[in-house]
Amino acid sequence: MKVQKENVGIDKIAVGDEITTEACIPLMPALYPEKVAEALLKIVYLDKDVVFVVKRIDFKQQIPWFFVQIISSYSDSFGDVGWINSLALLRKDDEENKNNKNNEETKKTNKEVKEVKETEKNNKEGKIKSLQQLLEKIGLNPLGKDNQTLGR
Repeated sequence: MKVQKENVGIDKIAVGDEITTEACIPLMPALYPEKVAEALLKIVYLDKDVVFVVKRIDFKQQIPWFFVQIISSYSDSFGDVGWINSLALLRKDDEENKNNKNNEETKKTNKEVKEVKETEKNNKEGKIKSLQQLLEKIGLNPLGKDNQTLGR
């Protein structure tokens, strides 16, 4: 069975399912490596759109891990086997949501900055106008009657 993004649920993945990666995810050489440092050096990172088939499912600290074989013929990892943490498969949606949230916050911040700059500009123009009116009232306008605003 091919698993599509819309109906993927980590708890629904079964042996024999073909899954396409939606983000760069690590393929671990062993679930319980004897030499952790060596195992970390042997991690292969699968690109987006690499297809693998689930050969076995195991649990490590109550988290599902999938023993998989890469079946994308265009992938450098074609034929490789290893373990994929179920949380790595979920990461794409988490990152996408985080990126969307960051984009929304950036847009909001940019809008707020623009509004603050506009307010500062209006305040400055208002202060200049008020100062000019005050100076004209007391007859001390250093710019003369030809100049209507200060700073120009």
